[in-house]
Amino acid sequence: MDRKLAAILAADVVGFSKMMGEDEASTLDAISQFRTKILGPEVLGNRGKVVKSMGDGWLVEFGSVVDAINCSMKVQDKLRNLDKLKLRIGVHIGDVIHQEDDIFGEGVNIAARLEAIANPGGIAISDITYASLDGTLTPSFDDAGQRKLKNIARPINIWIRGSIMTTDVQAPWFGGNTGERAGFPKLAIHSIKASADRQEVQELADALVFDLGAHLSAIRWLDVVSDGAGSELSYHLQGSLRSSGDKLRLEIQVLDPARQVLWQHKKDGSLSDSFDFQDDASEAISANVIGTLLETETSKLAGLDYDTLTAEQCLLRGMMAYRTVSEASFSASLSDYAAAIEKDPLLAEAYAEAIFMTIGGGTTGFKKKLKPYFDMLPEWTQRAEPLRAKDPLLDLSIAVARYSEDKQIAPVVGKVEECLRRAPFDVQVLVFAGWGLLWSGRSAEALDCFLKTERLGKFSPYLIAALGGASTAYVHLGDDDSAILYANKGLTTAHEYPTLHASLAAACALKGMEAEAAEALATYRKLVPEQTISQRMAVNNYAGSTGGKRFYEGLRLAGMPE
Repeated sequence: MDRKLAAILAADVVGFSKMMGEDEASTLDAISQFRTKILGPEVLGNRGKVVKSMGDGWLVEFGSVVDAINCSMKVQDKLRNLDKLKLRIGVHIGDVIHQEDDIFGEGVNIAARLEAIANPGGIAISDITYASLDGTLTPSFDDAGQRKLKNIARPINIWIRGSIMTTDVQAPWFGGNTGERAGFPKLAIHSIKASADRQEVQELADALVFDLGAHLSAIRWLDVVSDGAGSELSYHLQGSLRSSGDKLRLEIQVLDPARQVLWQHKKDGSLSDSFDFQDDASEAISANVIGTLLETETSKLAGLDYDTLTAEQCLLRGMMAYRTVSEASFSASLSDYAAAIEKDPLLAEAYAEAIFMTIGGGTTGFKKKLKPYFDMLPEWTQRAEPLRAKDPLLDLSIAVARYSEDKQIAPVVGKVEECLRRAPFDVQVLVFAGWGLLWSGRSAEALDCFLKTERLGKFSPYLIAALGGASTAYVHLGDDDSAILYANKGLTTAHEYPTLHASLAAACALKGMEAEAAEALATYRKLVPEQTISQRMAVNNYAGSTGGKRFYEGLRLAGMPE
């Protein structure tokens, strides 16, 4: 027997017997589709393992509570708009015992009892599970009080997700941008064809499709659709996976809407090293797909006159311009967002981007150069107010804009929690939430948002902003080694982002690395020549927090003038 501590997810189909009685064939097909298209990829993507399948129920084991909850929430979100199938899910962390092909123990028993009391479409978790979650996940659960569970000796405090979920949030297939937005490029990801009739090869092909969808749907300017369900205007990502013994060959192509090849790639590997092969292949392919589509779409939009651009195309141009997080990229993006608002005063996403980009540019040190947009900020905020319920990103942007004026912490923190509840896996919401929390002095919770962005949005244009946020948060929290690590991560691709140089200067100075601190500060002052401590603090003093004071002390030690 193998005993260990694990997070157990117990899931069960609601009303299975009734469904089978009404339409057996349709029910079995729905469950088969759910297993292969939703449950299987999510379990693999979150490093879990299905340890028991009962036809209408599953037990899944995870090494991490966060992975178990991420999987649970994504599965339920993807099922939310499907009438045919509803699940109850329970999650608990506890001792489990493996014996042959079965699993036993308190972790299993309590997870199963929690599943039984969850609402259809909901998740019930134990108090010990809730205590292990990070700040991006806790807002999604409500305290349901203590319950006595059947055959469990002690009462357990239970947390519930599902009873008061908002109804205006769509359920994305991959967890990112999967809608049909006019003017935005669309990418249809087709199933990768496995040439061999081997389960492990087919599972690897499915896992690659899942990873590619997860990486690419984090790109805000790209709409991703699954199963090749694209239109005549879509780009297409397709491929095949061949095997011979232990050898693997993956062949991938990106096609334009006319089905002409834009990019193709071959990668060889071994089945015995399938996990590393999966990670390396999905990341390399995603990077090349993004680069190919970015170049193609940028060229296409560059050839259009301003008068012929739609509001959505202006919004798209602004999103694609935000690459280097430099002064020029802030200015270019804001120019396009302002044009989008002018062309369509009801475009919620344009207001969200414009408002937050303006605030972010100011705190980065570009307020003087971005003055025309700061002058527009009050009007944008007022006009966007009736639209904020449509988009958690806009809701959060307005809250941050108001905090920048009145410095009231409670409203912005409350709005961050609400928006994380509405969109806990949206990379841009996570970045905006992280900076909102950091500016209001909540460094540890901000760091949770930035690190989750790094995991989910490796190819998002907002990754650099997350790395800058993480580096700054680490300085606040006294972990200067990690601050230096994250600053240098960001500087490999965004050398003109002042935030990275500022956090690097502060962290190095606090560690006594005087030469490195002076060099980082010198680069910062080339990018923001007139910046002083008092000017920075006037824009944002991190709510007077202890971490904020430590950050500014680091800048003083590095040599920034008062």
